[in-house]
Amino acid sequence: MRAVVVAALLAAGSAWADTPLPPPADWSYETEDGIAVRGDLSADLVEVRAGAEAEPWIIEGFRRQAIPDDEGAFLLVPYAGNLIASNDPGFVVYEIFAAPGDKIGEVRLGDLMDPFYLVPTASNYVWVQNSHPWDGKAWSFTTPDGGSWRIRPDPFTLILY
Repeated sequence: MRAVVVAALLAAGSAWADTPLPPPADWSYETEDGIAVRGDLSADLVEVRAGAEAEPWIIEGFRRQAIPDDEGAFLLVPYAGNLIASNDPGFVVYEIFAAPGDKIGEVRLGDLMDPFYLVPTASNYVWVQNSHPWDGKAWSFTTPDGGSWRIRPDPFTLILY
């Protein structure tokens, strides 16, 4: 019986994870370090403010998600969520920006893994398996093929460790 319940929960979780993305909407949050980040759909931008008194810096173009470093000087922009609709090795899965909004790098799916190792869902592929914690020097994450990665923004470096 327990195996049936576990199987049902896993099936429900994978079905939920594969639902279409909700329509784009404004979002905002503040980190423990006091970095405020917001996406403004009508203004078509993402804004980063490194403290209440700091001048904000802007990325042109709305993004569904953005993750700052602990000083608000850099921003990691992953493709929305952990699902992608393409297994094209050239598909851009990360963009990296530096204040005042300069794009300093991007990471393509093929830079991280052979798309053969993507985990298929009903209509997408899982391309990343965890959040993107900042450790003081880099963001880290894991890919479905077991790769443990770090993205260091200064200088922009992609590291398999």
